[in-house]
Amino acid sequence: MHINRRFPDTLEMVQDCNHNTNEFESIAQTIHKKIVLRRIAQLNKGEVKMESDRVSTFENTSLNQEFISTIHEAYSYQSLSAYRALVSNRKGIGKLIVFGKRVIRKLIHVFFGWYINPLLEQQSVYNGKIVNAVSIINSIQSSNDEMLRLLREQIDFVKESTNRNETQIDIIKEISLQIDDLKEKSKQISDIKEAMNQSDIQVEYIKARLGFPKDLSLLNFAPPIDYMDFENQFRGTREHVKKIQEVYLDYFQVDNTKGRILDIGCGRGEFLELMWENSIPAYGIDLYQPFVDFCRNRGFTVLKEDALTHLSNLDNASLNGIFIAHVMEHLDSVYLRALIEVAYKKLKPNCYLLLETPNPESLLALMFFHSDIEHTKPIPFRTLQYFFAKAGFSQINRFHSSDTIWLDKMEELRLKDPNVVENIVEFNRGIETANSLLFSSGDYTLIAKK
Repeated sequence: MHINRRFPDTLEMVQDCNHNTNEFESIAQTIHKKIVLRRIAQLNKGEVKMESDRVSTFENTSLNQEFISTIHEAYSYQSLSAYRALVSNRKGIGKLIVFGKRVIRKLIHVFFGWYINPLLEQQSVYNGKIVNAVSIINSIQSSNDEMLRLLREQIDFVKESTNRNETQIDIIKEISLQIDDLKEKSKQISDIKEAMNQSDIQVEYIKARLGFPKDLSLLNFAPPIDYMDFENQFRGTREHVKKIQEVYLDYFQVDNTKGRILDIGCGRGEFLELMWENSIPAYGIDLYQPFVDFCRNRGFTVLKEDALTHLSNLDNASLNGIFIAHVMEHLDSVYLRALIEVAYKKLKPNCYLLLETPNPESLLALMFFHSDIEHTKPIPFRTLQYFFAKAGFSQINRFHSSDTIWLDKMEELRLKDPNVVENIVEFNRGIETANSLLFSSGDYTLIAKK
């Protein structure tokens, strides 16, 4: 049997390699490029990792060492020959055996050389082609390994560059956000500056209209008002004030086991003393520290706090009553309305709020109204009545204490013979009207029930 017929496909491949070596290398390189491109595509999709500890090439395996060793061994058998060194390990007859082998080999060569030698030559060519093909494959594989190594280095470099670029992009985005924030803040600062400039213009205008000096620190030369002394001069004695206020006791005689009465603007503590004398729990608030100290020294509970802040911190429906004497005429209109609304929420149902304020329907009271230069404006009863009703109070009444009525009045004309003056009745009515306008009560008391 022909020896090459045992490997017909392999022989055909070797023959093609022998005649078209360049074409074989081109095909191998094309296949190699496709493999590389496929692996790059897989890398981009995250399907393959090229780290050195995950990739083992053909060059770095024990199989490669065996492959190279086999190639070298194949080189030694590349050429086949019938003439080989003949030896024998048998002592004595060894030479005879070697001689016999040589004779037989000679005879075979003489009688069968025409058949065997062509086969051996053809097999040698076959072996040589196989070895050359394998050598080419080994070279291609080595080239592939080198290309893969370079490709891994390029991929690592691209990854590192990508990471750097992503970091730089993040930094740029952060800087952009900070720039936008700074732009917004700069705009806000510009708006504030513009508003401040407008405010400065308005303040200067108000100062000029009010006669204030440009340097407001000059106002520090004005000493603070001693309101303790001022009250003693213009309000009257504590005993006089207590006599006026004692008529209010009936409105605060409630179940005081839970809750207290609040005196807003307690001043010298006349009302608190009345509450204490009648065993009614009460406490006060005031913003003037000497008043606070004065009341505390007399044993009363007094806090230094403004009315709205204090009331806002109380529970709803927690107070048994509220008393406000000569405070409303000091307040801004917005603060006053807010105070009425909050006071209503803090009162228990069926409890009272009482307030005293100068009576603007008395011309004599108006004459003395600005004796306290801190007064803002007198408030008519009907105005307060309106806002108390809006807040929800159910009963709103007016009361004049006899102790606040002016004693100086014009007397009616009394004649023994009324016929002497024809219009004596009309005249006396005019006197009564003048007395009501000039000499009515200096204060009025608003009594509101929740």
